[in-house]
Amino acid sequence: MDLQLLDWVIVGSLLFCMGYAVRKTRKFSTGVADFLVANRCADRYVLGVSQGITNIGAISVVGWFELYYVAGFSAAWWFLVQFIVQIFVALSGWVQYRYRQTRAMTLAQFFEMRYSRRFRIFSGFIIFLAGILNMGIFPAVGTRFFINFCNLPTYEVTLLGVLDIELTHAVLMAVLLAIALAFTFTGGLVTVITTNFIQGTFFNVFLCAVSAFIFIKIPWSQFVTALSQQPPGKSMLHPFQAAGTKDFNMWFFLIIGVQYIYGCMAWQGTQGYFAAATNAHEARMGQVMGFWRTLTQQLMIMILPLAAFVLMHQGYWGVNATSVNEQLSTITNETLQNQVTTTLILNRFLPTILMGGFCAVMLAAMISTHQTYMHSWGSIFIQDVVMPFRDKPLDSQQHLRLLRWSIGGVGGFIYLFSLLWPQNQPIMMFMALTGLMWLGGAGASIIGGLYWKRGTTAAAYSSVGFGVALSVFGFVMRFVWPELHDGKEFPVNSQFLLLIGMVGASVLYILVSLLGKRHVHNMDKLLHRGEYAHPADATEVTDEQAGGLATLLGLGKDFNLKDKIIFLSITGWTIAWSLIFILGSIYNVFFDVSTELWTCFWHFYVWMIFIVGIGTTVWLTTGGIIDIKKMLHRLAVRERDEHDDGWVEQHD
Repeated sequence: MDLQLLDWVIVGSLLFCMGYAVRKTRKFSTGVADFLVANRCADRYVLGVSQGITNIGAISVVGWFELYYVAGFSAAWWFLVQFIVQIFVALSGWVQYRYRQTRAMTLAQFFEMRYSRRFRIFSGFIIFLAGILNMGIFPAVGTRFFINFCNLPTYEVTLLGVLDIELTHAVLMAVLLAIALAFTFTGGLVTVITTNFIQGTFFNVFLCAVSAFIFIKIPWSQFVTALSQQPPGKSMLHPFQAAGTKDFNMWFFLIIGVQYIYGCMAWQGTQGYFAAATNAHEARMGQVMGFWRTLTQQLMIMILPLAAFVLMHQGYWGVNATSVNEQLSTITNETLQNQVTTTLILNRFLPTILMGGFCAVMLAAMISTHQTYMHSWGSIFIQDVVMPFRDKPLDSQQHLRLLRWSIGGVGGFIYLFSLLWPQNQPIMMFMALTGLMWLGGAGASIIGGLYWKRGTTAAAYSSVGFGVALSVFGFVMRFVWPELHDGKEFPVNSQFLLLIGMVGASVLYILVSLLGKRHVHNMDKLLHRGEYAHPADATEVTDEQAGGLATLLGLGKDFNLKDKIIFLSITGWTIAWSLIFILGSIYNVFFDVSTELWTCFWHFYVWMIFIVGIGTTVWLTTGGIIDIKKMLHRLAVRERDEHDDGWVEQHD
């Protein structure tokens, strides 16, 4: 179905709101610290909502569509591993709290403070390279969604007699990237945070509406009937009978769980947010708010491909599977077919207004991710690759000009990469393989640098080098192996390569640190503690000493009563789900649980999370609006420090 006038009005309204926010916030970005980290003026709610929508970009939505269409509710059970780990990481302040204490603007700046300037340049380049390669297919996947969902006409053209491109795809992708670049150029992270908050709020509201429509229109019995028709070993309802599901089985999610602990904050796509909080306590609480949204967002994202699966296999609500298959048959690349299947079905199912709302939701997700990631990778290139080569800092205007040029260069690269790169594996696997280049070795250097005074520069080089080497090996095998083995895929997928990288890099870091020259780093100076404390980071709100359970949970002097209520509520919720997952898994190992019982569990799960999601949306939106006002007020009155630009004057 084509979008109607009312649908386009909804899409236009979102763009108008974002444009208005850009106009109002540009005046607050006058210095390098404003452009890079919003001058550290953001609080928890706006951080949670804004960073949350960045992590749920259009490519992520399409990737989850692809995953859940194959794995169904079984994947949702193993996703609980990821959710539980995320929440516990956020609640504990693991890595995030200490990183904010360093006052570093980028991760590689922290590496210079902890290791050496040369390692900053080396790691900065690897972060930048892995980031732009990983982001390389973002524009292509997002644009392809809009072409198929909006039923736009396509035209094949040949350039220079050798290069075949789809004209609609090339033009629309350029327009969407231009919008994201314009937003980023105007006000840096101040504008990015504000527009992302608008997009994140819009995303939550309309996704709730679309989910409610699905629950009303498709009876639960239709879900059960359709999802029950899978072959043995690939159940979409019983997670302990789904070991045969390709790629997206139990191990996929268990490895992600390990990655969240090992690689916490390693991926720098949202690096500006890591340093944008007013203090370490707000950074910690912002992470808690962001991950709290994850569970409800994932439910709403999951229900869409499952509804598409039902419609495709049950012929319900007038969706004609034959017409969908005919359109899919025009796409010769099987990977691209899998990416657009859910999109094509939703196009035939959603009514006017919801069509426009969902289109706007995906536009919000795409723009938010692109503007944030381009801001991150462009900033990292200047801050951590170019600037450390200089003998003295850049002046403010020259610095801002170089940052904008770099961000524009990232936009140009990902446009060409998306236009030319042949996609031949699922989105999640491509992201795992490109991410391996940095994530494989980064966690050891970050954790060791923040928590172990004996960690050495040589150990950091060794761990990161191992991850890079393994990633190159994976890329080569992805193309060479099928040629040598009659078209068969390389037997180790990208997710398992990532696990090998994490384990190998950790072992190397520990061994090289212990066997090399003894080194003891001044951790108080690094973390601005004691005599090195920075007055702007003070967070103490009570004179009472924490003790007992409060100490165990990390409730220090920076927690007021409201913080404790929020923290303990989310902790209780997380512990409850942890027990459900652990006890449920143990019970299923020793007893034969019927698929019917799992069906009842999923029915309860869906409705409970949906109701919680509506309440969460109202709560975070209200808090975020208040935080936006506070952030802009702080920016209006704060005195700028021209020396606060990421330059490290002295380092060990």
